[in-house]
Amino acid sequence: MKKKEAIQRKVVASMLLVGMIPGIVIGGLGYLAGVNALRDSIGANFQEIAKETADKVEIMLNKVVQDAQSLALSPYIKSAVIRANAAYDGKSEALITGPLEKDLKKNGPGSGAPSGSPADSLSGYLKDYQNQRMGEYGSIIVIDGAGRVIASTDGLESHNQATESWWDTTFVKGKVFVSAVTPDERPHAYSLSIAVPVMDGDERPQGVLRMTYDVKDIFRVVTDVKIGKTGHANLVTTEGTLVVCPIFPPKSHKVNDKLIGQINTGRPGWGIAEDDAHGGKNSLIGFAPVVSTHHMGLDKIGIKRWYIFVRQLPEETYAPMYSLLWKASMLGLILVAGLPVLGFYAARRIIMPLRLLKEGAESISRGRLDHRLDIKTNDEIEQLSEAFNRMADNLEKSNRDRQTYLSRLEESEERYRTLFEHAEDSMMMLDPEGRAIAVNEREEEVIGYPKDAILGREFAGIVAGGDRDAFTRLFKRALEGEKPPTTEIKVLSGSGGLLTMEMSVTGIRMGGRSAFAQLHLRDITKRKVLEEEIRLERDKLETIIESMGDGLDIVDMNFRIQYMNDKFLSIFGKEALGKTCYRVYAGRETPCDECPVVKGIERIGILEVNVQGRSFMITHSPLKNLDGTTSTLEIFKDITVRKSLERAIKESEERYRTLFDHAEDSMLMLDSEGRAVAVNEREEEIIGYPKDALLGRAFAAVVDEEDRDAFTGLFKRALDGGKNPASEIKVLGRGRTLTMEMSITGIRIGERSAFAQVHLRDVTRRKVLEQQLLRSERLAALGRLSSTLVHDLRNPIIGINKTLEGLLCTMGSRSPEEVKRVLADLASGSGLLIGMVNDVLDVYRNSYETLPLIISDFSVSEAIHEALKLFHAEVEERRVSVVLENRGGPVEIKGDKRRLQRVFINLLDNAIKYSPPGGSIRISFEPVPEEADRWMLFRIEDEGPGIHPADLSLVFEPFHSKDKKASKTGTGLGLYFCRVVVELHRGSIWAGNRKDGSGAVFYIKLPLGGAYAD
Repeated sequence: MKKKEAIQRKVVASMLLVGMIPGIVIGGLGYLAGVNALRDSIGANFQEIAKETADKVEIMLNKVVQDAQSLALSPYIKSAVIRANAAYDGKSEALITGPLEKDLKKNGPGSGAPSGSPADSLSGYLKDYQNQRMGEYGSIIVIDGAGRVIASTDGLESHNQATESWWDTTFVKGKVFVSAVTPDERPHAYSLSIAVPVMDGDERPQGVLRMTYDVKDIFRVVTDVKIGKTGHANLVTTEGTLVVCPIFPPKSHKVNDKLIGQINTGRPGWGIAEDDAHGGKNSLIGFAPVVSTHHMGLDKIGIKRWYIFVRQLPEETYAPMYSLLWKASMLGLILVAGLPVLGFYAARRIIMPLRLLKEGAESISRGRLDHRLDIKTNDEIEQLSEAFNRMADNLEKSNRDRQTYLSRLEESEERYRTLFEHAEDSMMMLDPEGRAIAVNEREEEVIGYPKDAILGREFAGIVAGGDRDAFTRLFKRALEGEKPPTTEIKVLSGSGGLLTMEMSVTGIRMGGRSAFAQLHLRDITKRKVLEEEIRLERDKLETIIESMGDGLDIVDMNFRIQYMNDKFLSIFGKEALGKTCYRVYAGRETPCDECPVVKGIERIGILEVNVQGRSFMITHSPLKNLDGTTSTLEIFKDITVRKSLERAIKESEERYRTLFDHAEDSMLMLDSEGRAVAVNEREEEIIGYPKDALLGRAFAAVVDEEDRDAFTGLFKRALDGGKNPASEIKVLGRGRTLTMEMSITGIRIGERSAFAQVHLRDVTRRKVLEQQLLRSERLAALGRLSSTLVHDLRNPIIGINKTLEGLLCTMGSRSPEEVKRVLADLASGSGLLIGMVNDVLDVYRNSYETLPLIISDFSVSEAIHEALKLFHAEVEERRVSVVLENRGGPVEIKGDKRRLQRVFINLLDNAIKYSPPGGSIRISFEPVPEEADRWMLFRIEDEGPGIHPADLSLVFEPFHSKDKKASKTGTGLGLYFCRVVVELHRGSIWAGNRKDGSGAVFYIKLPLGGAYAD
C-alpha cells in the first residue's frame, strides 16, 4: 500500500515538475523571443514607412527643381536676359542704377520690374505660367547678369538681388540653390525658394530665375503618416530643427544631438532612441534620408539636409506582447493549481494499465488504426480500453471520411473561388470595420482600382459623400443579421469619375457573430443613362403624337376606342373614349366593311375612304398589348387636297414631258444598267443618233474610251444617291468627237435608284476659246509675278545692304557674338532670295516641261529629319510639337532628294504657319499596296483652321493663296511647285481636312518602284 502511495506521490510530483518548469522556461523564452521579433518587425516596418515617405518628398522636391530648370530653358526668358545684359554694354554703374532708382522712387517699393526694361513684357509670360500651375508656385522673378530684376509676377522690395546669399551659388557657380522653409504671407503657410541659372548656348550663366514653391503638399505627405494612436512621421534637418511635425509647429522644436547622430547615417535604418523628442523613452524609430538634399551639396541648398524619422510611444508599440504575457501568466497559475488534482487522479486510476494504454496510443499515433487493447480490470480502466478500441474504429472510419471530405472541400473551394474571381459583377469581402479583405478581378475592370489599392482600405472611403451614410446603415444591418434591400449608390471610380452602382450587402456569420459582409456591386451607369434616354424618347414620342396635325387613335379587338390624341379629343370629346369607332366616326351600328379589325389584318396597311365628300387616308398598324391581345393604331390623314394635287401633277407631267422633248440641250434617261430608256428630240440634232438607235442601248458605248471609266464612276455615284459635279466628257457623234458638259442626277423611286438623268451640253467650241483665254491669262500672270518678284526682292536686298553698312561702321566695337548674329541674319536673307529665285526658275522650267531631276536612292526618314531641322527655331518659338510616325520601318525611295525635300519644307512651312500656339503637327509615312504596285503614302496633319471645301481643288494652282492679304508676303507658287515635283515623280498630291474639322491634311503618294519622269 505504501508502495502505491509512493508511486502516487512520484506521479504527482513528476507532473508538477514536468508541468511547471518547462512552462516557466518556455514562457520566459517565448516572451523574450516575442519581444525581439516584435521589435525587429516593427523596426523594419518603421524603416520602410520612413523610406517611402522620404521617397515621396524626394519626388516632389525634384519636380519643383525640374520645373524651375525647364522654365529657365525657355527661349523667351533666355532672349530677354541676353537683351537685358546687352543693354549694359558701355554704361557706367550710375547709368545702370539711375532708371531703377527713379522707377522705385516713382512707384514705390514692390513695383516689380522697372518700366521700359528689356524684358518688360516677360512678366505677363511668367504670370501666365503661374496661372497654368493653379497656384502651385508663388512669386517668380527673372534677374539679369547685373543682379537686377527684369521681370516679376509680384512686387519686390529691392530690384538688386546680387547681394542675396544664393547669388554666388546660382550665378557665379551656375548651380541650383534651394532655400530653407520659411513662413509665407498667408497664415499657417510655408514656402521655399528655388534659384536656377539661365544659361546661354555655351552653357554659361547669363542670369537667374527664382521662384517660390508652396510646401503644403510636402507637409501633407509627412503629416498623413499615422501609426496607431501615437505614431507619426517627422521631417527634420541635420541641425535638429523639426520642419514638419503633426504635434509641434514648424521650427518651434528641436531634436536632441544624440538622436540626430543616430539618424544622420545617410541611409535608411531603424533603432531605439533613448529620447524621441516627443516624450517617449527607449522608443522604436525608423529613419531615411531625403536623398536629393544630400547630393546637392551644402553650398547649393539653404535647407541643409533633410531626414524623415518615424516614432511611436513604447507603451503602444509593446502593448500586444504585454497582453500576451499577462494571459500566459494567468493560464500558468490555473495549470499549477490543477496539476496536483490531476496527478492524484491519474496515479490512482491510470498507473496500472498505463503501459498498455501507452503502447496502444503509440501504435495509433504511428498510423496503426487496426491495433486493439485487451485490458481486463473489471472497472473504468477496462471500459476505457474498450472505448479506446471503439475510438480506434471511429478514427479509422473518420480518417477515410475525412479524406473524402477534404477532397470534396478542396473542389468546392476551387469552384467558389473561380465563381468569385470571374463573376460578371464586382464583388468584395469586408471585415466588421468595413475594410476590404478580398476583391475579385472584375472590380478593377468595373471600378478601376488595383487590388493592392483596395485591400485593407475602408470601402466607405470610395463611396460618394451623399451616399456614405446610407451605405454605413446598410452595412451595419447586414452585420446584425438582416437582409438589406438592393440599393443604388454612387462610387468614385479609379479614374476620378462617378459610377452609379446597384449594391447588395449580405452578412456572413461564423459561430454566433457576423465575421464578414459580402458586397455585390453591379455597374448600372449605362442603364441609368439608357433609362433617362428612354424617358426622354417617350416624352418626345408623346409630344410628337400630341402635336401632329393628323388624328390618331387606338382601337381594341371589340372596336372600342382606347386612346385619342389631342386633335381627336378636341373634335369628338373625352366621352368618345370607350365607345365603338364605327359609331363615333361614321354613326353606324355595325363595323365598316373595310375595317382592318373585321378582316383580321395584323400588319401595317393603308386604306383610303371617302366620308361626306372628303378623302381620308387611314394608316393602320397592329399593337401587341401586355395581356397578349392585339389592338390597332390608326392615323387619319385628310388627303382631299392631295387628291386634287395628284390630278394637277398629272397635268404638270404632260407639260414637263413636252419641255423634256423640246429642251435646248440633249437629255437622256438611263435605267440602272445604263441603258437609254428615254431620249429627247434635241439629242438627234446635237449628237446625231436617231432615237431608235439609242433606246435600249448602253450609253457608255458612245462615250470616248478614255472617258468611259470616269462616266461609269459618275453614273454609279448618282445611282447611290451622290451629288455629282458637272463634268466634261468626249462623246462619239456621227463622224466626229464632241466635248460635252455632262450632269448626271439619280432619280429614286421608293428606297432605290431606278433611273439616272443625263444632261449633255455641247461645249466643243467653248473649250477652244478657253484654251486661248488660258494662254492670255498665263501671260498676264507672268506680268504680275514679275511685279511681285521685284517688290519682294527689293526689300531683302535693301535690308542686307543696310546691315552690311552697319557692320562695316561698327566692326571694331562689336563683340564676336553680335557679329555672328548679324552674319546669321545676312545668311537668312540671302537664303530667302535664293529660294524665291529658285521657285520662279523651277515654275518657269515646268511651264516648258524642262524641269530637271537628279535621281538617287535615299532614306525617307533621313530626308524628313533634315527638313525638320530648318524649322527648329520656329517650332520652339510657336511652342508647336512635331510628331514623326514611321509605320513601315526603314524605307528607301528613288527620286530627286533635293526637290522632294523642298516639297516637305513647303508643306511644313504651311503647317507651322497655320498651327495655333501650342498645337501639334503629325507627320507619318507608310508603304501601301495598290494592285500589283507598292506605293509610299505620306500624311502631314496640323491643327489649324483647315481649308475651305471650295478651295480644296484650287490650292495647288499657281498664284492661288488662302486669302488676299496673305498673297502680299508670297508668290502663291509653293503648293504649285509641290504638285509639279510630285507629278514628275509619277505620284499624286491632294489636300483635305481632318474628320473632326480641327485642321488640314496634305497627302503625297509616290511609287516605291522608282517610276519617275525621264
